[in-house]
Amino acid sequence: MIHRSLNALPWAGAAPGEPADLPETYGVDVLMLAPVDPSRLFATFQIAWSTRNRLVEELGDERLSQCRMILRLHADDQSGACQEVDVSGPSRSWYVDLEITSRSLWGEIGCLEPEGTFYAVARSGRVDLPWERPSPRFDPEWVPVEEAYERIARSVGMHPETLYCARGCVALAEGRDQRLGRKSLPGAVR
Repeated sequence: MIHRSLNALPWAGAAPGEPADLPETYGVDVLMLAPVDPSRLFATFQIAWSTRNRLVEELGDERLSQCRMILRLHADDQSGACQEVDVSGPSRSWYVDLEITSRSLWGEIGCLEPEGTFYAVARSGRVDLPWERPSPRFDPEWVPVEEAYERIARSVGMHPETLYCARGCVALAEGRDQRLGRKSLPGAVR
């Protein structure tokens, strides 16, 4: 368990060379979601002590002890689908297998009373999940590498063949600097 220091800074009072204790929270309520694959995401959260104290004032210690910590995942579409995951316990990071089929989700974390009342504590931003298959978009006209180099060379006023010689990069940088009105050091690439 992480020691909760009364000092303002987590490392205050630690002797030189000794590891400092990390705070349990950083004083803010946070819920972060990150996609893992099309049917799974990673969720991590932090609830500040001040929020816990506020919930104790509102609900009382006994009622709060009967609550479960719930992660609610909402589909960010017209379906209104919602998935609840019980995240009670000491772990604040979870991998969640999704039941929601939406590609875009957002979440909220909070306390759920046995009667069903939910007290939201933190909300995540929207998360877009990756596709389950390769993109249907196909771009058959890729620019050949040589043609791309030639376009770059011409845009800075160089002859395309200079790109293929040893000083091509230097000449390219000097052409860029000249076009942008910057002074160039001879032989320097920035």
